[in-house]
Amino acid sequence: FHSPEDILFKKVEVRFTGLVEWTCITGIGFKIEENPRSITATYKVPSVIELGKFGPFSARLEISGNVQPDFHSFNIKENCTFVLEAEQMQPYLAFEEYVYAFQLFLSLAIQHPVRALQIIGNIDKPRETTQKTPIFEDFLIIRKISKSDWEDDKLIPQFLLFNLHDLHPSPAAIFQRFVERKEKLRAAIDLYFSTIYNEGGLPRVEFLTLAQSLEAYHRAAMPGKYEDDETYKTGLRKKLWNVVPTPPDIDADFRTALERKLDYLNEFSLRKRLKELAIKHAAVLQDFIGTADSFSVIVSDLRNKLTHPGEGNEKPDKDYRKLIKYSEMMGLLLEVCFLDEMGFAQEAIKEIIVNRSKRALRIDRGWV
Repeated sequence: FHSPEDILFKKVEVRFTGLVEWTCITGIGFKIEENPRSITATYKVPSVIELGKFGPFSARLEISGNVQPDFHSFNIKENCTFVLEAEQMQPYLAFEEYVYAFQLFLSLAIQHPVRALQIIGNIDKPRETTQKTPIFEDFLIIRKISKSDWEDDKLIPQFLLFNLHDLHPSPAAIFQRFVERKEKLRAAIDLYFSTIYNEGGLPRVEFLTLAQSLEAYHRAAMPGKYEDDETYKTGLRKKLWNVVPTPPDIDADFRTALERKLDYLNEFSLRKRLKELAIKHAAVLQDFIGTADSFSVIVSDLRNKLTHPGEGNEKPDKDYRKLIKYSEMMGLLLEVCFLDEMGFAQEAIKEIIVNRSKRALRIDRGWV
């Protein structure tokens, strides 16, 4: 192939780190008998989990088991695969859009970076047919970054933000809504996940990134301005511009800069955006982030000091613990916003945050 655009597949299968643990589903069963003493192990392949349709694509999860009997051992290992199948051959890059969406969805769920362990594509024509069974050739996609093993951290179900069971009765509806909202919230999502996939970065960088993510989220999900553009343009902006001097009474560059600033004065401030989001989710988050007024003032002031440090002032990032603490609060607020966008009920969100969120636990215990 001369370019990725030339690669066409009918089906793509992806194994992700943490996926099988996230499902909290197993087909392995054990039966212990005392008389006579015996252990019986059984395995039944779990049913396919449908994740919805997206244009020509349908998505699903398939769980499979690998049995390895030996003379003195018997091992059963389960895997779970994200499967994306098209109605007809499609460019591989079209598959990647939904593969990436599910990767982010899973990363949000387990509160941990997720990597693709293996990506395999199939075309629509079998390589051969054996005993009336078509055998398709597997095409392995090798990416720039590969990861052979899951991190050392063991996934604990109690610390998953949500798992597959939390999506019932319709996992497809929740994932479809995530995909639908992902495009509208792209800026906020990209900024948020840049902090998840770059753990251990500078506290001030993470703080500024999360503040920008919240600003982008509010702009997309709760649009509005102090005044609509037309009213502002013909009213207050015109009055303000009329009192701005002209050269030589003012430097030409300064006048141009003022003109650009006036174009956006009717947009909400970061403080107002943070306050509105904190008020909206106060029932869930007030015990963790404090009052909406206090939270919005502290975060916006810190953001302004970090982006516009004054001469002779103490470095705003000197108290890195404060930056980390409020970064955790902003990350927690974003996670609640994303759960809300996906259609989780408020009571379900509250149960998740209080009982399973690692961010909420760190804030509550004072570990940040």
